[in-house]
Amino acid sequence: MILYIESLSLWLQSKKAEDDLEDKVRDLKSKSSEQETQLEEYKHRVTQLEREKDQLEEDLDAAEQRCEGAKKELESTLSELSDI
Repeated sequence: MILYIESLSLWLQSKKAEDDLEDKVRDLKSKSSEQETQLEEYKHRVTQLEREKDQLEEDLDAAEQRCEGAKKELESTLSELSDI
């Protein structure tokens, strides 16, 4: 009878340990899923920021070209004025 009680006690302990492990696995899977979702959000944000950076670089290039054009026009006007 004592052996039966001890074996039952051991079985209950192993069952509890198994349940605890299953809980931990479930928690880890949940955390992994959350991290994957967060990673996808970060990737999307990085892509968005890269597009914004590219647009800003294009805008900067266009502004530099306009400035260069305005500078040439100003130099031309100054040259005309100095000829007067």
